Amino acid sequence: MFRKSLTKLVGLVVAVGLAAPVAPAAFVEFNVLAPAGPWGCCGVTFTADGVGFVTRQFQNSAGTWVVTGSAYGGGCLDPFSLYLNNVSVAPNIVAAVPGGATTVIFDYRDMGGNINLRVNGIHVRRADFSMIPGAAYAAAGVAVGVTTTAIAGGVEGTVTLTGGPITSVWIGGQELCIDELDMY
Repeated sequence: MFRKSLTKLVGLVVAVGLAAPVAPAAFVEFNVLAPAGPWGCCGVTFTADGVGFVTRQFQNSAGTWVVTGSAYGGGCLDPFSLYLNNVSVAPNIVAAVPGGATTVIFDYRDMGGNINLRVNGIHVRRADFSMIPGAAYAAAGVAVGVTTTAIAGGVEGTVTLTGGPITSVWIGGQELCIDELDMY
């Protein structure tokens, strides 16, 4: 949703000869999910755009692990995003990008509660993605960058993980939608 304009800009840059195109090894728009689910916690598997996912537990703002949440296709970013309600999801990165990814990017809309982001086994729980320190995953050789824009009732933006190899990611939230998950 957010990066479609960026993709058009990159296409223009490529067209005028300033850069070579780079396509993600796996790109998930969750288009085949809407409407679908719910996929409850924990260990429930589903596939979106050829990438396998599994539901995982979610740690709420009090630090309690919740195992009663669900994921749904057809969310709040557009009709085809993935809505997470007190649950985390983990894409099978190694199957999508053999050996692991060096970049993982996804768009999000956070409408409340807290978020979880686990990268290569390092778990971080914060009020929103913008509160994750850029070096939170340094021990895993991964840097995180977050863009955030305030919207009515929440925030939206893009999370970019670079470095790695990135072999596992859990994305979780209480009222969170994700879309356009790219793995390079």
